[in-house]
Amino acid sequence: MKAEIHYDLPSEVYHAHKALSSSGMRAFLRSPRYYKLIQEKPFEPTHSMARGTLLHCAILEPAKFEARYMPVDCDRRGTKEWKTLESLNPTRELIKQSDYNEICECVASVREDETIARLLTQGNPKAEVSVFWEAAFGVQAKSRFDLIADHSHIVDLKFTHQADGFIKSAFTNGYHIQAAWYLRTAIAAGLANETTPFYFVAVINILTKKQKGIDVTDDIQSVLHDEIQEVLEKIKEVQAEVVPDVKADDANPFANLYRDWE
Repeated sequence: MKAEIHYDLPSEVYHAHKALSSSGMRAFLRSPRYYKLIQEKPFEPTHSMARGTLLHCAILEPAKFEARYMPVDCDRRGTKEWKTLESLNPTRELIKQSDYNEICECVASVREDETIARLLTQGNPKAEVSVFWEAAFGVQAKSRFDLIADHSHIVDLKFTHQADGFIKSAFTNGYHIQAAWYLRTAIAAGLANETTPFYFVAVINILTKKQKGIDVTDDIQSVLHDEIQEVLEKIKEVQAEVVPDVKADDANPFANLYRDWE
């Protein structure tokens, strides 16, 4: 299967596709049974996901953010005033003025960092790029990049309340698996090679406006290649039959790797 690259695919279409994502990989490492449960459950975005979508759009696609969202001086959704404003602006999604102001402050803070600003603009980067491809053992796979510049660099935004502890929390949340998976996807799609740098841009607590850019390319490539191959082989088996549950600690070979990455 030749990799399919989509630059304008709606997020709900991407999430509805049953191909294996980095989230699916992490779910499998929790347990095969949990992975199958996630696969069978319809995707429903949470409030935090919706908040993340706003921030991603504002930081990565500012022109689309301004065109898509409209700030209003109304503090409560669902009120008569809110519904009236919605009817008057059918092509735009309403957001509270206070939320809009906070988001704009966050964007300004992120772009004040020269390194991060360069990552977000150099190399003709594209935001929200979806890729579908065939991984090892015939497993249908997918990734959705926050931002990718062909053969230049890959950026993924993370929002966290921890600055100094971000790398440890990244391993706790499985971000290292995501990074390795995304690099593998980009290489399969011809958008990157083995030396293309992958950066996490950690937006540390919106209110304090601290950011950190972390290049994790060399570490995740060297540590996770064989492990991902092993998981792909097991996932192919799980997709075909029901398997007994396993303990999360036994299923996750990456649990203690953060100590080698700090």
